Amino acid sequence: MHWKLIEPTTTELPPGIKIMMGRNDELPINAWAAIIDPANPDVDLDVVVSEDLDRRETLTQFSENKKARLVVNGGYFLMDKNPTEHVGLLYVNNRTVAPATRSVLRNNERYYTARGALGFLDDGGIDIAWVTSRNDSLFNFAEPIENQPEKPVNSFDFSTAENWEVDDALHAGPVLMHKGKIRVTADEEVFFGST
Repeated sequence: MHWKLIEPTTTELPPGIKIMMGRNDELPINAWAAIIDPANPDVDLDVVVSEDLDRRETLTQFSENKKARLVVNGGYFLMDKNPTEHVGLLYVNNRTVAPATRSVLRNNERYYTARGALGFLDDGGIDIAWVTSRNDSLFNFAEPIENQPEKPVNSFDFSTAENWEVDDALHAGPVLMHKGKIRVTADEEVFFGST
């Protein structure tokens, strides 16, 4: 992937936000990344939920309504529902809007999973963790649950989990990087066999 810094054309971004564009001609694929410094006082990170009756607010509408300079679509949705339903963890202002996806079926086998989630901490920090929920509590695991195709893990071991203390969070897996290193956990998070 060859990355380059791009200059915004429609709005000025604060110094704590940079936009990168990447291109790999061999695959071929394009990608964009927002490099954000959460410690920058001009940066305010929020997880927001559509306030439309059908919950189909567009990124442009979010940007205009929230006066946001950068908006990223997060999570997964059931678009055939009215209103649209969020699939997987959506946790906003210390409240569960949608619980974590605790298990999925693949070839008639149940796989328990803690999927990658992006969490925003009270101190302004950001955490990426493998997360599930139980009741209104969030739990993170130091390592992903060891699912593999045709080899499901059939339960959670909550003794290896910790309470995940975040203000806002959403499932955003699979994890691609962990602790500064490339680490793709698509199989462990049971993204195989999905479309």
